[in-house]
Amino acid sequence: MNAHRIDPKLISTITLALITAASPADFYSVDDDDPAADFDTIQAAVDVAVDGDTIFVGPGEYFDPGPLGRPVVQIVDKTIAIIAVSDDPSLTVISGDGVRRGVVWTGGGVSGLLEGFTIDHGVTDGDGAGLLLEESPITVRECVFTNNVALGNGGAVHTASTSTIPPLLVFCDFNSNLATNGGGTSALRGLDLFGCSFNGNRASSEGGGSFFSRNPPGTGGYSLVTSCDYTSCRAKFGGGIRGSVSTLRVTESTFTSCRGRDFDGRVSGWGGGISMVEGTLQIQESDFDGCVGGRNGGAIDLDESDLDASGCDFDDCNAVNHGGAINGYGPLTTLAFQSCSFRDNEIYEGGGGAIGCAEFAATSHATALRLNDCIFENNKTFEFGVCINAANVVTAEDCVFGRQEDPNQYAGGASHLSLRGIGGGSRFVRCMFRDGSSNDEASSIRTEYIGDLEFIDCSFLDNRTNGGDTSAKGAVFIDANSNFDPTISFTGCDFFGNGICCYGNGFFGGGGGALRVEGATVQLTSCIMDSNFAEQGGSIMGSAILRNCSIHGLVSLNFGGAAYLFEGSEATTCRFAGSADCNYPLVYGVGPIAIEGCTFVGGEPFNFPCNADPADLAANGFVKGTTILDSRFCGYEPAAINGHWTDLGGNSFNPGVCDLADLNGDGVVNGADLALVLADWGEPCLGCPSDINDDGLVNGADLALVLAAWGRG
Repeated sequence: MNAHRIDPKLISTITLALITAASPADFYSVDDDDPAADFDTIQAAVDVAVDGDTIFVGPGEYFDPGPLGRPVVQIVDKTIAIIAVSDDPSLTVISGDGVRRGVVWTGGGVSGLLEGFTIDHGVTDGDGAGLLLEESPITVRECVFTNNVALGNGGAVHTASTSTIPPLLVFCDFNSNLATNGGGTSALRGLDLFGCSFNGNRASSEGGGSFFSRNPPGTGGYSLVTSCDYTSCRAKFGGGIRGSVSTLRVTESTFTSCRGRDFDGRVSGWGGGISMVEGTLQIQESDFDGCVGGRNGGAIDLDESDLDASGCDFDDCNAVNHGGAINGYGPLTTLAFQSCSFRDNEIYEGGGGAIGCAEFAATSHATALRLNDCIFENNKTFEFGVCINAANVVTAEDCVFGRQEDPNQYAGGASHLSLRGIGGGSRFVRCMFRDGSSNDEASSIRTEYIGDLEFIDCSFLDNRTNGGDTSAKGAVFIDANSNFDPTISFTGCDFFGNGICCYGNGFFGGGGGALRVEGATVQLTSCIMDSNFAEQGGSIMGSAILRNCSIHGLVSLNFGGAAYLFEGSEATTCRFAGSADCNYPLVYGVGPIAIEGCTFVGGEPFNFPCNADPADLAANGFVKGTTILDSRFCGYEPAAINGHWTDLGGNSFNPGVCDLADLNGDGVVNGADLALVLADWGEPCLGCPSDINDDGLVNGADLALVLAAWGRG
């Protein structure tokens, strides 16, 4: 915060101290019905006051019966204090009487003060019906502005300043004021608000509560909104606040039931709480509840602007097309959220129930999105991305994407993320995606024509797709653009209980219960896939490079209980387990694949026994060109492999259950197996034979299992 922004609670004390220190200083009294007072009108006192003087005003209603163009009170080039003596602003009223402005203050210095008044029914065909501040960086304290109407800017207050210290409004209330821009307040080149309340203010164009245009002059100029409440304010752009080519800092404020849409009821408008164009918005510890954004941005809409939000809650906001809570548009827009929550937000027709920043698929419109320690729950949309619909320019760390409202989705879905376009490559670290649900499309993450994409230490838990069609996808669907040689990788990720269900007879549907990939080869390193299910490819379907992975899955009526792999796939030091109806292949390769150092553990038929030909009951299905090296096949009858393959040596086949401590598959646990554990000691090799307990490390726990089984054979 700049040094000149002092605690507003001290404003009166400091101002009076400055006035008292000035020499000479006079005090004048005003009262409309007390003959002992110096004056019976505020204007009469203002006319005789000079810099440093104070005017104390008694209770009463002050208005001007004179010519219509004249305000009730006008101060020109004076730094004075005008203070209502009553603690109740409703007892001291400056009334425009529906025909004139309340107060016009031109010039003066920062120690000027207006305190304790109600200013109501000001009217102007220009700016500032209640209070117009022209080059006057004064403080307005504990005033109430009601039913003021400006055909220009600032129904209640308009400020226009070139001072590096902007005007300050402290503990003021703004009720039912109206303007074209800034129903409550409008500021050209800066305004600070502290502890103010805006209720039912409206603007036909921009900023129902407040409108900010440009910044105070000087390096790092900005406007402040601190501890303010915006309720039921409305405008086409920015129901609560609209910022244009400005920098705005909002702290500990609330936006409740504000609306960004046209008055005539058409589905138009942007930014129910805040709308910002070509500016910078910084928000801390603020809440948005029940705001409506018309077309886009129920809580906040940004156009070629930067947003940095921390500690904010976005609840029950909605819009029609993009961004139930947040919408960002344009390649110069960046959105950053730290420790924010998004709950119960909704889009009615488009995408991004919580956050939308993919209004156009073209990369020229990509908005960068950064998330850290954020929570998404119970958001809703009917098209793309129940939580987030974005171009492929998302970075997220330590975020939780939980259960969203069950959508009646079409044309896409994905409970958590929909990523589109090449973008710069998205990256997710230590994020959890759980309890997602969709119809036919991916239940957690859906991508379309993307470039690079990376997941590190993420978890995908119990995401379910409802659909029996073979085209249905599981938790994550990667549709990549092969023209850009994309790199798609998952490192240290867990997939548990994800799947596609069901046909009318209860059998699984679709392909790739946890992960399905098209247009690229996905890289999985040190990942666990457990108890995922589909009609084919229980855990994974597509082209994949698998390293140190443990993959378990279930299928019904089709192939690949654990994995359904395309041509060119590779599996190194992986463990495959699972089962299928009629024991269809556990791992199924539709093209030549390469396998090295893997363990295959067969299972019983999953749903029902059948009388298929024994050749069809083979546990793994490969085609000509497939190579297998140093791998174990355990628990298969009558055959471990069906199809053509090349034996590169070191493979073992056990029709019974493998003794996992028999690492080399020679039928006995002995020194040779101990040597293999010691050779891999300390290595992170989830899925490799030496990791007997399947915890991702070769250590004392695995050594103990070998010693416990010593001599067994």
